[in-house]
Amino acid sequence: MNTGDYMEIPIKEGDTIIYTKFSAMEVQHEGEDYFFVAERDIIAVIEN
Repeated sequence: MNTGDYMEIPIKEGDTIIYTKFSAMEVQHEGEDYFFVAERDIIAVIEN
């Protein structure tokens, strides 16, 4: 049922995220790589 209500996507550290091609922004900070993806671009979450 589509009510237009906001539903948070339950993502935790270690989960695998599948997102649309070219939607992630890669940032390197203090030797670590980080990827930022908008919620609307997340297709699936695979829990680990």
